[in-house]
Amino acid sequence: MIFVLFFCFCLTAVSSSLRTLDMRPDCTQEGLDNCKINNCSENLTVQQRRNAPIEPEWDLEQFGVWMDKHDEFVSVMNVTWIIKAGASIHALHGSEINILDLSTNQNMCVRYSYKLGKQQNPKRERWKFSVDGVVVEPRHTYNVTVFNFPEPEMRDTRIRKQITIPGCDDRRIQNSVMCLQNGSLWDHNMTANVSVDKEHNMLSIVVSFQAAQYSERYQVSIQSSGFHYSKNVSKENRTSLNVTFEFGLCQLSQCELLIMIQPFFIRCKNDCWRPEMIISHCLCVLKRMRMLKRASTLILRQGITTYQSRLCKNDSHFRVHPSVSQALAENKPVVALESTIITHGMPYPHNLSTAKEVEAIVRAEGATPATVGVIEGEVRVGLTSEELDHLARCKSSLKVSRRDLPYVISKGLSGGTTVSATMIAAHQAGISVFVTGGVGGVHRDGENTLDISADLTELGRTPIAVVSAGVKSILDIGRTLEFLETQGVCVATYGASRNFPAFFSPQSGFTSPYQVCNPDEAAKLIASTLSLGLQSGVLLAVPIPEEQAATGQQIEEAIQTAVTEASVKGITGRDVTPFILQKVNDLTKGKSLHANIALIHNNAKVGSQIAYALSKQLNEGNSKGKTHRHGKQSSDSDSDVVVIGGINVDFIAKGKTKALQFGQTNPGRVCQSFGGVGRNIADSMSRLGRRPLFISATGADSHSDAVFNHCKHMNTDGVARLEAQSTATYCVVIDESGEMSLGLGDMDIHQQITEQYVSQFEKQLSSATLVCLDGNIPVSTIDYVCSIASKHSINVWYEPTDSEKARKPFLSDSWKSLSYSSPNLTELRTMNKTLGLPTPEVLPSSLDEVLSVAVTLSRPLLEHLHCVVVTLGANGLLVCGEHDAGSVNLQPRKQKRKRQLCALHYPALIVTAEETVNVSGAGDSLAGALMAGILQQRDTDSCVRMGILAARLSVLSPHPIAPTLTLDSVDPNKVKDLDWPKPNFMWID
Repeated sequence: MIFVLFFCFCLTAVSSSLRTLDMRPDCTQEGLDNCKINNCSENLTVQQRRNAPIEPEWDLEQFGVWMDKHDEFVSVMNVTWIIKAGASIHALHGSEINILDLSTNQNMCVRYSYKLGKQQNPKRERWKFSVDGVVVEPRHTYNVTVFNFPEPEMRDTRIRKQITIPGCDDRRIQNSVMCLQNGSLWDHNMTANVSVDKEHNMLSIVVSFQAAQYSERYQVSIQSSGFHYSKNVSKENRTSLNVTFEFGLCQLSQCELLIMIQPFFIRCKNDCWRPEMIISHCLCVLKRMRMLKRASTLILRQGITTYQSRLCKNDSHFRVHPSVSQALAENKPVVALESTIITHGMPYPHNLSTAKEVEAIVRAEGATPATVGVIEGEVRVGLTSEELDHLARCKSSLKVSRRDLPYVISKGLSGGTTVSATMIAAHQAGISVFVTGGVGGVHRDGENTLDISADLTELGRTPIAVVSAGVKSILDIGRTLEFLETQGVCVATYGASRNFPAFFSPQSGFTSPYQVCNPDEAAKLIASTLSLGLQSGVLLAVPIPEEQAATGQQIEEAIQTAVTEASVKGITGRDVTPFILQKVNDLTKGKSLHANIALIHNNAKVGSQIAYALSKQLNEGNSKGKTHRHGKQSSDSDSDVVVIGGINVDFIAKGKTKALQFGQTNPGRVCQSFGGVGRNIADSMSRLGRRPLFISATGADSHSDAVFNHCKHMNTDGVARLEAQSTATYCVVIDESGEMSLGLGDMDIHQQITEQYVSQFEKQLSSATLVCLDGNIPVSTIDYVCSIASKHSINVWYEPTDSEKARKPFLSDSWKSLSYSSPNLTELRTMNKTLGLPTPEVLPSSLDEVLSVAVTLSRPLLEHLHCVVVTLGANGLLVCGEHDAGSVNLQPRKQKRKRQLCALHYPALIVTAEETVNVSGAGDSLAGALMAGILQQRDTDSCVRMGILAARLSVLSPHPIAPTLTLDSVDPNKVKDLDWPKPNFMWID
């Protein structure tokens, strides 16, 4: 594919960030004549219509991150268009593109002149032109106009579109310096520790948080009714900061205190996002810090917004999906979606695929989708894949509006919720933005029949923003707008025009009272409506995408035909809309269905951007709604699981090229996380329903402060903080595919996890169900724990960590006290070598040979070990152990006995190089989830699949243990859409 790029700037702003990276192309595209660059300020000529070229045609735009001349990564946009073939191509003198930033009014212009002698380029493709490397701002919207010249006198041949750049949560641009410099990716990890001095009646609060790369200064404040304290703190090369406040309890008139951190990032300066937390100190006793549900009143900048309270947990008629509940609790953007489009709007399988595509679009824009439906008499806000499939296939699903809810619930029926019912459920759950295709309205001849959709009255009494493509075109749009005015509903068109759209057409012949141009303006309108306490909603009408509007006239003609046929056949009420939509689809041979899907996709994108902007505005406002999840766990050291191993502060450097060049600087990204094999396994198990006692050691330094803040959900009672010691650090360099190229570690402190120190926990060790050891600890400590295990018949899992450390238990008879181990093939070979057994000099590469060698090397260890899990990277894993009903028995054995041995090979789940973020914690996630499944007494397939799912989550996350790791996220029965191949069974002689 050949592109021609000519850069000729015409900036209206004195200082502009709208620019292209410094790439000056020559004017040499094969087949072009007289190619040259012109100045955009020059006037262009016009021609009579017959002598002018036709308009160009859009191709796809792309977003990404490029490096500028300062070696900084900036977010860029590439825009491409196509020259249509035709006789007028010979009249073409050139093209011009204008790009306008709607947020700043900065613009740029690129014009180039050329002659095209043929309809196609020498490669027999249509001519394509592009402007690449335009530096853009995240979440800004740009008006882009392209035209060919000369232009005709009487006809507009310019093509236009709005392009909204993704936010910093989009992987394509999240590494840009713009995102880093405005703090959008700052993970503050704020905590607050409160203590009371009863003798002096004083309260002390220590606020701890992680510093950010581009903010050197912070202001931490605590406020309540009647007082406000603040302190400034500088980073000074520290990664974590602590600020202490002390004041008398007599100064406090309220239980709750609001803690806020104001960063000063170099890009947003004084107007940066400020994380907040609410704590309670009542009765002079520190109460457990709690996650607040969205408060019934959110304080905005100038007023108070009243929301209906969230659903009561005891309300058996409603169920909110956990992902939706969590997003709402954290004030993250959530978008409600209706389900009649699934049950009555489209045929199967288009209905199901569209529903899933819409949810994917919402997620891509940084919001959480919450599709609403009724399943067996229960209103569900947020549907699982199984529930979506159920509604899509079910032929008996009802169409559920406000009036139908009581009956459907009382009878335990299922159905798709209309706009009105979805508004009710979404508002009850605390969702402020709802996206649909088109809303109902006043039916034609409604002045006589009084057939008026319940959508309109719901908009008049439920404070929620509805984003739609206007009013369905089969309705009386003029009377619908009049009725909405009577109901007090604020109506605004989204975009550059006030024309009110008519579903399949961007123009209905009517105008909206108001207009909003971008997500920020729409969000401000919604926030203003909510802050006034009005019990009415907002209708935002989004025109169908321009490229789909061309079929609008044909669809409108089909609608008129369908309406006439419905009248002749006597079809009335709720049956009218489905009949007409199906008839129109038949008459247009599917064009209306494609246009319908396109406008729904567009509405989802726009609505999600609005929800994101609204969430950001509410969080940035002076509200008390922002809370930080912080659960203080009970200090229970009597856990039935003990993990002994290392803690590291990890620095992960991932290259952006296929091959890393040693001896020079490579482009990439460096991030910090918290690792250590023992810590990772304890973290994994803590997230999966166990709470192991973790025994380790750190220094008494800033790194350890950060570690303990990060590990508050874990039982770290066994972690020693040692003076004059440094917390272990580990730096790993991984290539573009995620594979490790080099690792460096300062692990000396792990030698302080001595036999003497660990012996302090002998009571917990001797009563544990399972003890896990990682290979970083000293040999003497491993020997000590194995002796305790042998004495008390305790199951021990050994995680070797690397080839050298794999030998530690096998230097003596300690290995005979192990029950489980999870080596890779190289570590397994080292174990055999240490025992003096023959091993292959070179490990095989083909899968069959790999499995054969893994079985052979596992066999000697199974003389004493209960089970060996061999991790094989992209080839999955091999589970070797006692045969039990066609599988391997993973459950802890009570006594050693003669047994028949076998092995099961489980293939890995496919994760592409583009999806891979970090492989440093995959094996630890696998081991932790395997242990959790075994302790839950799950079957072998379930245990292994839990481990594989946990490993996949780790690979997709920048953290060794994915923060999203939960029992549900690795439950094979709940994670659908995965094709699990049957494991390969092998006998072991």
